Amino acid sequence: MSASVKSSVTFLAVIAMSLGLAGCGKSSAFSGTYEADMGDGGAVRIVFEGSDKAKVSLIGPGGQGEMSHHSVYTVDGKKLHFTTDEPFGAPMDLIYENGELTDDMGTVFKKK
Repeated sequence: MSASVKSSVTFLAVIAMSLGLAGCGKSSAFSGTYEADMGDGGAVRIVFEGSDKAKVSLIGPGGQGEMSHHSVYTVDGKKLHFTTDEPFGAPMDLIYENGELTDDMGTVFKKK
């Protein structure tokens, strides 16, 4: 194999590895909207906004108002940990299994 072919192959290998590593950053496989029915028309909704950001909303019974806050989250295996510094926001831990998110009290968030 000639030197120019070897350097072309090496260059392509470096590009391929760089592209592969670029996909391993903070990006998340989570997208879309997940919602937990809290009864009487009330719900908790999580909208994944890309990267490590999400909007968490509490929807009042019968659709009476909505309170939302923006969060950041980290993923550790099946566990998601949400944090926020906005008023009325609270940390939240969820587990992702079988296409659904659940908390430790049995609340199930289904993808919409």
